[in-house]
Amino acid sequence: MNTELFVMLDSMGKALNNEVKRKIVLIDIDSSDDEFDYEFINRLRGNRVKPFRVQDFTSQTIPNFTHKQFQQHFRLSPTSFERCLLICAPLLQKTCVEGRKGSDERLQLLSVIWLLATPDSFRSVSDRFDIGKSSLHDSFVRVTTVLHRLSPTIINWPEVDQMNQIQLNFSKMSKTCLNNIIGVIDGSYIPIPAPIS
Repeated sequence: MNTELFVMLDSMGKALNNEVKRKIVLIDIDSSDDEFDYEFINRLRGNRVKPFRVQDFTSQTIPNFTHKQFQQHFRLSPTSFERCLLICAPLLQKTCVEGRKGSDERLQLLSVIWLLATPDSFRSVSDRFDIGKSSLHDSFVRVTTVLHRLSPTIINWPEVDQMNQIQLNFSKMSKTCLNNIIGVIDGSYIPIPAPIS
């Protein structure tokens, strides 16, 4: 038994001309892909034009960054990034064979770290790295999930006896008696020159 699906096209005025605005299309769900009218669907969608974005940023610009420039933009050294990529890449690979090809693991990690390390928006980062906003969002979810999954193996909290020793060392180091400090996390790379006196 053929099942028919009625699709109203009156809300797609931009893609359709006035004569076809109110046309009702009958699509036979049981028909094979060969019979499906892809040409009609493409006319509805219109010609897709890839928006202009920065070209070759990951292949030309980033490799030419100095060590200091890379660290300022990504908030980690190139060596640390390569180690991170080595650990994360197998977990970022697309395992599903259906759908579009997944983004390159290096591109995913670079774009998401840039997004996390700078105040740039999704739009500006997607333009800079030549990927769509939705692809950047998918990469963001994928990379942050992988980093969260790996965090217990990377972040090691000190044991109680180690905490006491660290507190003692901080209080000895400090001229102003820094008490109850068991560690320091540096979340940014901002060189601050020490005062002369």
